[in-house]
Amino acid sequence: RPVVSGHRVCLIFNLILASRQRDGDAQPPDERPFVQGATEALQGWISRYEDGPKKVTWLLDHKYTASGLSFSSLKGRDAVVAKVLLEAAKISGCAFHLGIVHIEESGWAEYNGYGGGRGRRRWHDDDEEDDPEEDYEVGEVCDSYAFIDEWRDSSNRSVEFGRIPLGENEVLPPDALEGEDPDEIHFSEATGNAGADFERCYLRAAVVLWPESGADEI
Repeated sequence: RPVVSGHRVCLIFNLILASRQRDGDAQPPDERPFVQGATEALQGWISRYEDGPKKVTWLLDHKYTASGLSFSSLKGRDAVVAKVLLEAAKISGCAFHLGIVHIEESGWAEYNGYGGGRGRRRWHDDDEEDDPEEDYEVGEVCDSYAFIDEWRDSSNRSVEFGRIPLGENEVLPPDALEGEDPDEIHFSEATGNAGADFERCYLRAAVVLWPESGADEI
């Protein structure tokens, strides 16, 4: 949680595995089957490239800031996913990058409270007490826009691609944001003939791939 007063105390430690265990030496997981499966999937996608999505954008599980985004900083499952996809990308002839995905949505909202929350903007913060969803609830998403920026290459170098828009079916897994709170949400009250509406934004780090042969188009 954000430190707003006082101090944060962190415990930093190393786990050391003895070289010999009673059941023999510990072995790292064999990632080769996963690399092979990912390679076959990428090659199948490339073979149908003209008729499908132009990019593969895999959203990571953990949240990362743009300033702290790098392959060396990826945690747990994210690090394994990135390693597997990097190997598959090399075999398949794909460019491989990290980036921050922005997904912005808007639509109509329903007012279900009795005052106090109209037109408020709130960043989702664990220390925030009031919640605009006490007064409003999202009705239906009518418009959405997604793009990627804050690019890093596989050597953790910043790449100046700028904002690259995301097309239909380019964000995976399809249900990655299901049940997730947005990073920002804003509800506006009804005025005149216009009903209440909302705007919300999701920010997620992602692994992004595209065929090297399609780099100019991207």
